[in-house]
Amino acid sequence: MPVYKLRPAVNTPENKVNANQTGWTPMDYSRDIIDDITEPTPGNVTDTIVSLPTPLANLDLYKRAFVTVVGANFPTTGYYAQVVSRCLDVWEGLFNFEKNGEDVTFRPWRFDRLSALMSSHSPGQRLLGRTLDLFLKSTNQDNAFLNLDGITIINYRNIPLAGTSPYTGFFFNYFGADAINWSDSKGKPLFSNDVIHLHQRDTEFQKFMYLFRIASRDKPFANGFRDFFSYINQSLNQSPIANEVRDLASRGYKWDDFMQTYGGLAKDKHGQQLELIISNQEGMQLNMPSPAFNQDIDPACQLFLKPTQLQDPNLPAKPVVVAKNADPQLKYHKRNWNDNTDKPSYYAGEFKENHATRKLPGIGLEYPYLTVGDFLDEYLINVGYPIHNKYFFTNHADNKALSYLLPLKSLFFNYFKPEDLVLNGNGAADKPSLHITSTTPDLIKVELRLPIV
Repeated sequence: MPVYKLRPAVNTPENKVNANQTGWTPMDYSRDIIDDITEPTPGNVTDTIVSLPTPLANLDLYKRAFVTVVGANFPTTGYYAQVVSRCLDVWEGLFNFEKNGEDVTFRPWRFDRLSALMSSHSPGQRLLGRTLDLFLKSTNQDNAFLNLDGITIINYRNIPLAGTSPYTGFFFNYFGADAINWSDSKGKPLFSNDVIHLHQRDTEFQKFMYLFRIASRDKPFANGFRDFFSYINQSLNQSPIANEVRDLASRGYKWDDFMQTYGGLAKDKHGQQLELIISNQEGMQLNMPSPAFNQDIDPACQLFLKPTQLQDPNLPAKPVVVAKNADPQLKYHKRNWNDNTDKPSYYAGEFKENHATRKLPGIGLEYPYLTVGDFLDEYLINVGYPIHNKYFFTNHADNKALSYLLPLKSLFFNYFKPEDLVLNGNGAADKPSLHITSTTPDLIKVELRLPIV
């Protein structure tokens, strides 16, 4: 479709046209023309930009945000700065996929599905299909979609969280951001309202991004990442690890070197890899790199169960015990327990069936762990009359009128003997103890303490 512009009779430096050309005349709609369009105080844009013609046009907005932020010298306020920070949150969250990936699934969306949209019985779907097709087949020299066969949708708890982009790696879905429970390697929550640039983030993540930029310099996808990589280059100038990174670069750091350190591929619970660049072109395909996962739990962990027996040899002898309100001074996996990020469910399924595939809460590492619902039933049984403490152990010592049976599951007795409970009236730390108390007629409290090592 030809593009026309109304040319004024007066030639000015901004018009860049021949003074003899006036009225409606054809023009070339190139990248240079686009770059000549200026935005007043671009770093101060605060309102969310919602008037986008297609979902994929959002990707151009993200690319523009990185360009604008670099030009404005890394502002910490404004809409573009927020866009950049959220994009980096997605990168950092997936860099720490070992701990953040428990509720994440990847769904590739390939462009060959457009034909179904364009032939749909729904006029709206046909219009969407034609619009996307036009966008993808644009002959603009800057269109990184020309060599792409699809994008990947990243779902968090079955809600679209982000998608992949050939310009910036990812774009983000702002709706539902408050419910995302991701954190960096040190447990600091991501997706806050603060703008955090790359050089202000965890240094291990910084190193990953800087080395990714260096190692990708000769890759076919690097051209699409041009503006994104320009941001990374400028960020390196302000990074505390700049000298370390430049030293590696000076020694000819290559893609093979990068993959030796970051060859761990992020896979969801269905085994689907995160395809960052989906393409059949040689050298263009890229799966999300990340640190090679260490499948061994930190031996310094202080939350290992200390059983007194093991009746079933098919069950793990040294599971980890996790529960809310655990002591934050206790060592978990390479760091202390954090109640804000390490949130186990009450019930994690049948331990005998899924202990080998359980992932430590807040970490994502596959390792057998026990939580409240593995040992305690969710129901209390009231027999309706006082239980004779001489013949039955209920540990209602503080209230003999209570008539509840112990809500213990059979799994408890795989690791502990009945006499461990009966003889531990003083609450010795190397034995389990259970107490049932009632502070009001309607409130019954069950407290189970387990020995850990």
